[in-house]
Amino acid sequence: MSTSDGSSRNLADTNTQPAPEHNDKPAVWSLVMRDMTERDIFGAEKYGTRLQPGNGRDFLLDAYQEALDLVVYLRGAIYERDEMPTAKDCLVVETAAAIDDDSPRAQVVQQNGQMAAEVYAAADGSPSWVNAPEWAMWLAQDLCGDWAWYKDLPIIGDDDDEWYSDTHEEAKSGISDNPLWRNTLQFRPIK
Repeated sequence: MSTSDGSSRNLADTNTQPAPEHNDKPAVWSLVMRDMTERDIFGAEKYGTRLQPGNGRDFLLDAYQEALDLVVYLRGAIYERDEMPTAKDCLVVETAAAIDDDSPRAQVVQQNGQMAAEVYAAADGSPSWVNAPEWAMWLAQDLCGDWAWYKDLPIIGDDDDEWYSDTHEEAKSGISDNPLWRNTLQFRPIK
């Protein structure tokens, strides 16, 4: 299993965790006790009785089955944390409303011209502005991963899975769906 820095993680290694640091968050024991109380109330309402010894259930078997579920949930969470990108892990291109003369992206492009635009394109997989039609002022990706050039500011279409504008042209076919497609809208870089 790899970590965000590309190194591998051994889940059996218990010596990689730092010592806990005091902070202003609530004690986990208090959170667990509250959850246990809420769970007790839920069980009593659902089954008409609280959980008690001698109720006809095999506690050991119930606990074992719950532990199996727990391990599956924990492993799924570890996989999602370490192997699946999240919105914060993905480069989110600034939306049109955010790209103004004071934005860091606009400042870099202004200082470095087309080269900076190419760096952004390489980082997020978008087509290069060097290949854009002269009339294109906008670039965006739709849900299925296809990129298109737009003359006018596009809007999200009626099907809620793509951008729409009267004048547009496909820029690059997508390889896979992009759930963050709404964050890909870019204004043409300043040369």
